[in-house]
Amino acid sequence: MTKTDEGYLIGKAIFTRTGIFQYQRADGTVYNELRTPEEVFSQDSINSFKLKPITNNHPQEAVNADNISKYQVGNIGEDLKRDGNNLVGSIIITDSKTIKDINNGKRELSLGYKVALVKEDGILGNENYQFKQTNIRGNHLAIVYQGRAGHEARLNFDSQDAVCVNINNNNNDNKMSEKDTKELQEKLDSLETNKKSLTDKIGELSIKCDTLEGERDALKTKLDEASKLDHSKEISEKVKARVDLEKTAGKILKKDLSDKADSEIMTEVIKSEMSDLNLDGKSEEYLKACFDSCVSLVSKKNLDEQKGLFKGDSVKEDSKVEWTQSEIINNRIKGI
Repeated sequence: MTKTDEGYLIGKAIFTRTGIFQYQRADGTVYNELRTPEEVFSQDSINSFKLKPITNNHPQEAVNADNISKYQVGNIGEDLKRDGNNLVGSIIITDSKTIKDINNGKRELSLGYKVALVKEDGILGNENYQFKQTNIRGNHLAIVYQGRAGHEARLNFDSQDAVCVNINNNNNDNKMSEKDTKELQEKLDSLETNKKSLTDKIGELSIKCDTLEGERDALKTKLDEASKLDHSKEISEKVKARVDLEKTAGKILKKDLSDKADSEIMTEVIKSEMSDLNLDGKSEEYLKACFDSCVSLVSKKNLDEQKGLFKGDSVKEDSKVEWTQSEIINNRIKGI
């Protein structure tokens, strides 16, 4: 290949060869097709490739007047001929991106064509084949990384991804059977469904992530604000209340209460004075009210006893003040 003053690439190339070529169905199974010299080098076949467009990779459709501007990167010349088992001819590459790809090593060639397949089982050399190609008619020549005709068909250029369109007796120009086409479409639909499902999940996770980040930031703000507050007064008041509780309850119960919780201390004091009172499920406020009432009751009893001792008289049983649960609570509420 040589470069023109305009930057184009021109030269001679091997387009394809005779022999056995392997193809793959949509379900992944492979089969072989025989390409004979009589078909490859027939004048009708050779003439069908003259002046046809060159493409960078195979298009997913046949090249025609409606889409040639989308795919064409050059042209095949008119001087196609047989050279041994190869079909050779001149080409020109005019697209700068394709020229860059060629310079970077993309140099093999692959014909895109229509063909009528004939079911025929046979052996050529040591290889089996199941079909024979007939009525080969050219559509384009593609520049590819790996050509089906081997490294000989390269720029000096038929590929593993060659496009070969079958023409059968029913004039069906689609090489894939109806069953293969349906299976392929089902796979494509399944992939599209999975793609949509994954996209939806990504969206849901993104929303959850944003929500969690918002909650984290809000908690961080609250923590920062709390760390700036002066809690010394509140702590001091709680310490004092605890000390007073232990001191008051200790005088009544006559024991150390430092290892008990506030509610446990108040419950013990209440039970010591009102053993029949049911405290199950009662609130902290209820316990506090009953505890204060008991403390008041004990203080009053102690005061009465002290008055009796001061007078030198003993306190008689029938002179003791009898307090009921309701009276204790009512007296506590009234401030007695």
